[in-house]
Amino acid sequence: MLPTCLLLGVYRPGSQALTVTFFKELSAVFDQLATYQCPVVVCGDFNVHVAVHDDTHAVHLTQLLQCYDFVQHVAQSTHRDGHTLDLVITRHDTTICDLRVGGLISDHAPVYFRLCVTKAIPPMQQVFGGLRALWRPHCSGRPVRRRVGPAVQPGDDCSA
Repeated sequence: MLPTCLLLGVYRPGSQALTVTFFKELSAVFDQLATYQCPVVVCGDFNVHVAVHDDTHAVHLTQLLQCYDFVQHVAQSTHRDGHTLDLVITRHDTTICDLRVGGLISDHAPVYFRLCVTKAIPPMQQVFGGLRALWRPHCSGRPVRRRVGPAVQPGDDCSA
């Protein structure tokens, strides 16, 4: 069996003010991610200046990551103004290899990395929620659909 992982893409518009709601919703997502046994990678454009250590939002994000035993791996600028806004986050026991920031393709630069997984993990299944589609490993031996957030559609199976 090929190794699998859960990959969550995050985009927080930089044109919108950073609010407590963002951190509450991110915390709720991290609560869900904490239940997965497979490697978890959260990556994307957070638009939080994580390299500015006295920035209150950066401090809040750092504390949140520490609370869930997550590590942020990007250590160089990903934005044309010299900020680190695009992040790759994993649990402390997940190995990221060959991380590098590419050249600017817009006002942001892509972040390239490899997830180094050494053991087989159970197959995955789709999860639906307010933060777009996620993937969830098949953990119980039977198909399970789980919800993250309030986005429930008519006819959806919300059991389990």
